[in-house]
Amino acid sequence: MVLMLIGVNIELRLQDGVYIDDVTTAYRINQSIPYDYVVWKDTNVAPTLYRAESNVAGVDDESNAAFTTLLNTVAQDDTVVYIKPGTYVAATADEINPDGDNIRIIGAGRGATIIDFSSAGGGSLFTLGDGVNRRSVIEISGMSLKGANAGGTPQTAINVDYARRLLFQDLEIYYFAGASMWAIEGRMADAEITNCHLWTNTAGIKIDGASNNTANKITNNYIFNSAAATGWLIYIDAGSTLNRICDNIFEGTVNRVYLNASNNVFANNTFEWVNNVAVIDLDVDDNHNVIKGNYFTNIVNLITGNEVDGTLRSPTPIDIDAGAAVTQYWHFPAMSYITNAYIVYTEGSGADNCAIKLGKETDDDYFYTGNTANGQPQWTTETLTLLKHTILDGDTLIFNSANALAVVGEIVLVIEYVAGGWSSI
Repeated sequence: MVLMLIGVNIELRLQDGVYIDDVTTAYRINQSIPYDYVVWKDTNVAPTLYRAESNVAGVDDESNAAFTTLLNTVAQDDTVVYIKPGTYVAATADEINPDGDNIRIIGAGRGATIIDFSSAGGGSLFTLGDGVNRRSVIEISGMSLKGANAGGTPQTAINVDYARRLLFQDLEIYYFAGASMWAIEGRMADAEITNCHLWTNTAGIKIDGASNNTANKITNNYIFNSAAATGWLIYIDAGSTLNRICDNIFEGTVNRVYLNASNNVFANNTFEWVNNVAVIDLDVDDNHNVIKGNYFTNIVNLITGNEVDGTLRSPTPIDIDAGAAVTQYWHFPAMSYITNAYIVYTEGSGADNCAIKLGKETDDDYFYTGNTANGQPQWTTETLTLLKHTILDGDTLIFNSANALAVVGEIVLVIEYVAGGWSSI
């Protein structure tokens, strides 16, 4: 038998060339790992018991009628727990909370090992950390996690409350729903989320803000959310930096990615059927994010694109109906180059147009002069054809709209640039 390891794809091949299916492959690989406990479901007794057989000399076997209680008992410091194929019911809101560091909880693969949280109350299925003692080196991999869908109390599959060096791999997470609920969310650092399928959840993955929630990798995942208007595919909160979101497939009817932070890499992702104000939405203070090599298909509104070190946008929508002219400013302390400029109609425009200019303190139409378009539907994106692209050290970028009495609508300016930095004033 030949074992071939290629990235995250593992394939077993018999010498006669017959390939083994994914579930069998995962099972055979898992069987070769020295587990401290093997967990299985005993239906030969009444009521059904969940058992954990110890492979460590001098350590007793464990059993319990409650799966979550059993798993919390054995998932302690420096322990590897293997969960055999089967469906394991987490019937109460008592979440699985591994107590310690260096813990691996490994199933037989997506669709083979299933933890069913659908009959439980609200809360989290897994909670890693207690908000005070920072847990580290925890793995959850090779299983499906099932929530209650819209029929139950709001639920989260994995909640991280102050933990680092995490691995979430080969997971299927579905039917976790409710306001402010996520498939995976919390305060984490040095976490890797890879080769996971997240589908029909209200929201996908959220990295909470703070300077110590950094250096996470979200790669090679498929993420599809439900049609909830608030359901972000990916949400990187303010203060979380040095995250890499690469090589994922995103799909959803109204959902998108929100980078409310600086110094992150968002590259080589594929977007399908995403329709909203922004496919990649950056907050006004975002700075030095690298967004490049992404592929977009069937996209209705695309604000930010590729090959960008940073993106700025209007801090508030600009009202282009009757009223005084509006001027907005951004200061660049270092030389930069504008790669793209857009206006987005956050309110549909009327039958008249409005003069707009993009310039600097010495020339108010240095980069662009023109008019808004008539009769544009809400969320239409219009690319500006720039006269110049280079911003010199110390330049202040100025955007001006000269409101006309017959104009109706609101717009937002979006600028993508490379190199240098900026601050709004």
